[in-house]
Amino acid sequence: MMTVAVTALFLLVFPLLVYGQDSFGQKVFWEKRQSVQQAVKKAFKDRIAENDVDNSNGARGHYFQQRVDHFGNQPGIAGSEWFKQYFLVLDTYYKPDGPVLLFLGGESAITTKGLWGLPAQLAQEYGALLVNLEHRFYGAENNRRSVPTSDTSPESLKLLTSRQAIEDAAYFITSFSSLYPEYNLTSQSKWISIGGSYAGALSAWLREKHPELVYAAHASSAPVLANQDFWRYSYSMEAGIDHFSGSKACMNGWTNAMKAMDQTLKEYEGNDVQMFLFQQKFGLPYKVNAPDIGNMVSFILSSTVQYGPSYDYLIKPSFNQNGVTLMDGLCDGKHYPAFTNPSATSDELLESLQRLTKMYYFPYSSLFRKNKWRRNRRDDTEENLHSSYFWAYQECNELGYQPTSQSLDNTEQMIRNYTAYSQFVKPEHWIAACGRNKFPASVSTAINTNDYYGGLAINISRILWVNGDVDPWHWLSKFDSPSSEQRSIIFPGSTHCNDMWGTSTARDDQLPKFYEIFGIYDEWLNITRREPVSFKWKLRMKAKLKN
Repeated sequence: MMTVAVTALFLLVFPLLVYGQDSFGQKVFWEKRQSVQQAVKKAFKDRIAENDVDNSNGARGHYFQQRVDHFGNQPGIAGSEWFKQYFLVLDTYYKPDGPVLLFLGGESAITTKGLWGLPAQLAQEYGALLVNLEHRFYGAENNRRSVPTSDTSPESLKLLTSRQAIEDAAYFITSFSSLYPEYNLTSQSKWISIGGSYAGALSAWLREKHPELVYAAHASSAPVLANQDFWRYSYSMEAGIDHFSGSKACMNGWTNAMKAMDQTLKEYEGNDVQMFLFQQKFGLPYKVNAPDIGNMVSFILSSTVQYGPSYDYLIKPSFNQNGVTLMDGLCDGKHYPAFTNPSATSDELLESLQRLTKMYYFPYSSLFRKNKWRRNRRDDTEENLHSSYFWAYQECNELGYQPTSQSLDNTEQMIRNYTAYSQFVKPEHWIAACGRNKFPASVSTAINTNDYYGGLAINISRILWVNGDVDPWHWLSKFDSPSSEQRSIIFPGSTHCNDMWGTSTARDDQLPKFYEIFGIYDEWLNITRREPVSFKWKLRMKAKLKN
């Protein structure tokens, strides 16, 4: 599930994106972006679907003539009311009268490879038509695909909201049967929305806002609760490392190192020379402040907790060595032994934290040097088409999702005497960072979004919530809704969007949870089985991976 992995990654990457025009996050991602073709100058008048000649894995790419603004009259390219929105269709398994699975794109471009996981497995099992709709703006790096405007200025990004995306999906559903009469879809055809991470939230919200169009929704690791003080992320980092390492030792060392760092940052505040020399010891980019340093250091453990201990490597594996994961560096007592040494001094812990951080960011060191030279040469009007830029805007404008540190004074929030995230990382830091990028943000951003969608109080029927109990994002999802109207499944010892990968990569102890998922789809589609669903895919896909 490449699409889900990339989509979910931007939930995590946001902390590195909003430090201003000369900061690490934006520069790293700007450097990676693809070259941009000229904006399309001609408006499209006819609402038609075009083949995109991408037929890998049996999925076909098309374009759909979508409305630019569902709530007003903001114009698109050359003043048009329409834009081309990209989508994929996989009809390999479709049987007449089968359901339609609408796999919603999130904060990254969709790909044909992204269909292969649970969505394709469900399509095969239920004879479903599988359709994958790209989120507006997020195909921009692919020749400005799915971008409704001629530029990506903050003014144009007013059209980049979850509300517009939901109405995109609704309009797409109402138009699809007339565009593709060969599938013989009717008003009785059941549409089931599916999404993981942010797209999982979209799936639930689409069902909530358009129950007349969407029969049921599958929401995986779906953060439906907007939150600008997400201290549970720092809390989950502590609990997650404890879980994966099987010991509290290395996080004891980490939090003590974080305390030593914060004390030094506080001492050096207001002294630019001392702050600069201090941040150099972490291998961080030129000219960052105390909250930026605190956040960038805190961030390095995030992906290990969110995606599992084998996700992030300090030294990548090769044909003659196994590699060194970030978890190894922190917890094995060999590479940075101070973290697991209860007798380590504050100076020793801080020195290990600096070396670990420098090792983590080492792949970006050449970009740091390059951008230091370029920082006064960059044209601030230069257009940014990277998904991370759009995602930073959405989080500032409507979603929040910013990780913050626990409050030292709140016993409910504390696991240890200090926190996994730096105490400098607070909501006001994120609001200021958004402002430096000219993105809208205020203390009421999350409140307004929760007022519109209901937060965790969504009460529409037929929503399936799936979460991993180690995943930090399950705290913003509905993981405890035991009712016949909405169903909740928790994957034990599991991370972000585990179900979306399907049974091919599942652990044996996760298979019962997949039986539960298919059982709920059986209920939705009125299917009675004589025998349980067979997971032949698991063996076949594992064999394919070996080859």
